[in-house]
Formats: sequence, C-alpha cells, structure tokens
Amino acid sequence: NIPVWATGGTARSAFDPTFNFHNIRGGHSISIGDVNILPVTVPHDASEPVQFIFEDRTGGRKLGLLTDTGHITNHIVDAYNDLHGLLLEFNYDEVMLDQGPYPLSIKQRVAGDLGHLSNEQSVSLLRRIKTSQLSCLIAGHISENNNSPDLVTMQLDQLNDIPKPVLADQKIGFGWIAV
Repeated sequence: NIPVWATGGTARSAFDPTFNFHNIRGGHSISIGDVNILPVTVPHDASEPVQFIFEDRTGGRKLGLLTDTGHITNHIVDAYNDLHGLLLEFNYDEVMLDQGPYPLSIKQRVAGDLGHLSNEQSVSLLRRIKTSQLSCLIAGHISENNNSPDLVTMQLDQLNDIPKPVLADQKIGFGWIAV
C-alpha cells in the first residue's frame, strides 16, 4: 500500500499491468507534501526515463539528481540551472573505458548517446549551468571499473566556482548532507 510514482514506460517495464501507480511525465511538476518535483526527460536506454529536481516549497531550496543520462541536452541545461544541490553522474573516464575489460558492445553502450555521462560531459554541464547558488555537489554513479575518485577530483579541480564536491562511494554512498 505504498504509493508509487512512475512514468508510464517505467511502470510498464517494472510492474504487473494491474499495478496501481501515479503516472508522472517529464516536464510536468507534481507536489508531494511540501516538495515540488519536476521529472526531467533524459536520454537513456530505458522506457521513458526521467531524472528529478526537488524544490522545497517552504524555503525554495532546489536539489537536482542527474544520473543514467547518455548525453547533455539543451533541455537538461535549462532544467538544471540555479540549483542549491546537485547529485551528478560521473560514470566513466573515456580512456579507462576504452582500455578497460568490457566487451566492445558494452563500451559502446556506456559511451553512447543513451548510455552514461563521462567525467568530461559532467564537467561540461557544470560549465554550462548557473552554479552561483550551488552549495553542494555530489559526484555519483562512479564506475569501479572505468573511473576513479582521483580522476573525478582532477576533473572537478578545473572548476573554480563550485563547492568542494562529495564523492559518493559505490558501496556505502555518502552521509547526510544539508542543502
């Protein structure tokens, strides 16, 4: 009896056809309690994928989640401007992926337009969005095989106008953070 919100494509892929869920659509905000939630359509090899921006209606603070995204679109740039917090995918380093153990088909999937974000793509997004309000940046979805925290840190050190990032660990995640 726990309410579930999902896109129609996700629900069809994950649930029995009789499962009762709240349908969400990219670009159409919903409110749950004191939180406005904007599902943002993203390019990924899934059924109707979205990521999210959460806004506290009482304080106006905004937190964005952006993972499982194959490439950055203008729509994503527009949606992820002026956030207070951001959890951003830094899935792979291009050289490590290229030289790594994955079969070519998996490498092409990961690096494809419907795959995941590289370190370079994520840094490029941070250069394109307004980050003046950003007080918390979490680098997440860091591949254990095709990336390293040191490489992510080196990429982020190129940016001067962002807060010191938190690197999420694949096994333990990260601690509580106030945004």
